[in-house]
Amino acid sequence: MGIRDSNRKVFISDSRTSLKRRYRLLLKLFGKTPGPKTEPDFYYDDPVQEKTVLISGLGRSVRGSMQYLLNELNSNEDFWDYEIFVRVSKATEETVKGYIAENGWTRTKTVRKGFAKKMETCKYLITESYFPHTWIKRPKQVMIDLWHGTPLKTLGVFKSGDRCHRNAKQQKNFLSADYLLYPNEFTRRIMWDSYRITPLLSAKALMMGYPRTAGILKAMDADTDSLQSMLAPEGQHIYAYMPTFRDQLSDEETIERETAFLNYMDGNLRDDQILYVNLHHAVKAGLDFSHYKHIKAFPPLTDSYNLLAVAEALISDYSSVFFDYMVTKRHIILYIEDLDSYLEHHGLNMDIETLPFDLARTGEDVIRMLNAGKQYDDSEFYDEMCAHDAPDNPEKLCRLFLGEEEGLCLEEMPRTDKRKVIMYTDYCAAGRDTDRLWETIRMGAEKDLEVYVGCDEDLVNDDKTGAYPMLHSVDLIASRHELTFSSIGKPLRDLYLVHSAAASGRRCVFSGRSALRTAALK
Repeated sequence: MGIRDSNRKVFISDSRTSLKRRYRLLLKLFGKTPGPKTEPDFYYDDPVQEKTVLISGLGRSVRGSMQYLLNELNSNEDFWDYEIFVRVSKATEETVKGYIAENGWTRTKTVRKGFAKKMETCKYLITESYFPHTWIKRPKQVMIDLWHGTPLKTLGVFKSGDRCHRNAKQQKNFLSADYLLYPNEFTRRIMWDSYRITPLLSAKALMMGYPRTAGILKAMDADTDSLQSMLAPEGQHIYAYMPTFRDQLSDEETIERETAFLNYMDGNLRDDQILYVNLHHAVKAGLDFSHYKHIKAFPPLTDSYNLLAVAEALISDYSSVFFDYMVTKRHIILYIEDLDSYLEHHGLNMDIETLPFDLARTGEDVIRMLNAGKQYDDSEFYDEMCAHDAPDNPEKLCRLFLGEEEGLCLEEMPRTDKRKVIMYTDYCAAGRDTDRLWETIRMGAEKDLEVYVGCDEDLVNDDKTGAYPMLHSVDLIASRHELTFSSIGKPLRDLYLVHSAAASGRRCVFSGRSALRTAALK
C-alpha cells in the first residue's frame, strides 16, 4: 500500500526500510552520502535495551547526587547485570573515568560521542538538569528528573526581566518525566509555580531528599578518621567555602572578588583552622592556591559531600548547597555582601535575611562568626526543609530501575476538569494578530478553559516588543524551532534546497519495486 502521484510518477512505500533504501540510492545518484546517525535514526531503528541506565549529571560529571546513585547501582547485587552509562564532555571525560576507577564502578562506562544513541535506547534515564531538546522519549523508556538543588534563586517565569519564554528544555523534560523528585514542600511549590505546566504533567511527584544528602548522613555515621587525617593532617578545624556562580559578573570580576575574600580569610584564620574552597571551574582555574597557608581547593578525587560530612561549618551565599548541609545540623554562614545587586539580577524565592543562619556582610563578620561557633536555633527550619532526608534514599530511588515503587512517597499531580487548549504562535510579533491572540486568551478564561500559549523561544527572544507584558500573564509552553533530521533526511533536505529552483527541469521516478531512475526532462 502506498501513495501514488500520477503527475510526478512517484510511488512512496509504507515501509520505512524500503524508503531508506530508495533514498540512499537517490543520494548516491547525486554524489551524496548519508550523514552520521541522529536521534530519529535510533528512535526508529534501534530497540530500547532492558537493564540499561543513562545518567546525565550536572556539568556532565558524576559528583553530588549522581555519585551516590552510582555507588548503589555498582554495589547492589540486584543490578549485577545492568549497564550504566554516564554522560561526559571532552573536558570532563578523563576526570570521570578516573573517578569511576577510583570508586570501583565496574558496571559503569562513560559516553560522549555515542550519547544520542544511548538517549534513545537506554531503558532508564535520570538527570539533575535536562536532556537535550532533540531527545524524543520512547514509550518504553522511564525518565526520572531530580533537578539539581532546592530552588533559592528564582526560576522559570519568575526570572528577572522578560525571560518567561526561555524554558523550552526544562518544560519538555518535565512533560516527559515519569518521576519528579522534590526534597521538600517548598521545592515542590516553587517548581510548580515557576513553570506553570503542572496540570499537563503525567509524572508522579516523588517526595524524597536528594541522594547527596543521604551521602552526607551515611558519611557522618561512618569512620571518618582517615579522611580527616588527609584533609587536616595537624588536626585543624575543617571548614568549607562553596559560593554560587555569579553569571552577572565576568570571570575576571569573579576571580577578583574571590581573591580579595580568600586573601582576607587566609590572613585571619588561626593556624588550627583550614578552609577548603570549591568554586566554579572557570573561576577556580584563574586562582592560585599554592601561596595560601590556611586555604586549599577541594581535592579533585574526594567527594564534595564526604568533605562536608567532616566540615565543622559551611560558608556559602545563595547556593542551594546550604540546604544540603542543613542535614548535619552544624554551623552555616551566608556571606551576602552583594545581596542588593544579586537580587536585582536574579531574585530569590525566600527572604534570605529571615533565615535562621548567620548572615555576614564582610570578611570580618565571617571570621568572628566562625570563631564564635553556631549560636542560633534552626530546628524549625530544619524540620520544614529536611523532612524527607534519609541515609537509605539512594537505595530506595534505585528500586525504580527494577520497576518497583514500594516504600516510596509518591503522589499524583493535581488535575483540573477544565478543558485544556493550547494556542500556538511563532513569536508574538507586535500587531493585530497578537492583539487578537490576547483577546482570545481572555475569552477562553472567561469560558473556564485552561488556556496555554505556545511560542518559539528563539524567535521571541529576537523581538520581544509584542510578547511582553502579555507573556507575564499567561501559562506559556515554550518550544524550539530547529529540526533534527535523520542521517538521510539532512542530505535529502539539502539536495532539495539546491535543486528546488530547477524543479521544472528534473524529476525523480520511483518504481513500485526496486529500480530507481532519474530522468532529465526538457
